[in-house]
Amino acid sequence: MNMETKIESASQIYQDGIVLGLLKHKLNGTFIDIGCAEPIRFSNSYVMEKYFNWSGIGVDILNANIVTGK
Repeated sequence: MNMETKIESASQIYQDGIVLGLLKHKLNGTFIDIGCAEPIRFSNSYVMEKYFNWSGIGVDILNANIVTGK
């Protein structure tokens, strides 16, 4: 991916950008997103999945936030 591509953070306070910056925009990573809530809105892992080919699991206590598949 071209690093000049503008990517809009889905996180509430840019946690996804902080993690990606610390990991030097690592590709093909793995995550565990605890307390993930909705799959896109306010997600700390969505940008990593969509643009950096990360995979992982989201865990949330509320049944309303469970989504199967992608």
